[in-house]
Amino acid sequence: MIFVINKLKYDTEKMELVSDKVRYCFYLMRCLTEARLYRSRKRRWLIVNENGTYAIAINEESAKNILLSYDVEAYEKMFGELEEA
Repeated sequence: MIFVINKLKYDTEKMELVSDKVRYCFYLMRCLTEARLYRSRKRRWLIVNENGTYAIAINEESAKNILLSYDVEAYEKMFGELEEA
């Protein structure tokens, strides 16, 4: 799928699928939907809803927070292991 956001082309076929376990609020009526999180080679992040009709570009800090909430394993793969409590 190709999405153009802020004059940047996001092609999910060329991006790395980081997690398909995340949830995200796509507008008020599409809240807490299942979504997929992608990362481009240039370290830009994209969330796409389950049926590919919505996509939102997010920054790395938001991606980290989403992964910490929904997919700790993917977070540790991308950013390193978390410290044990």
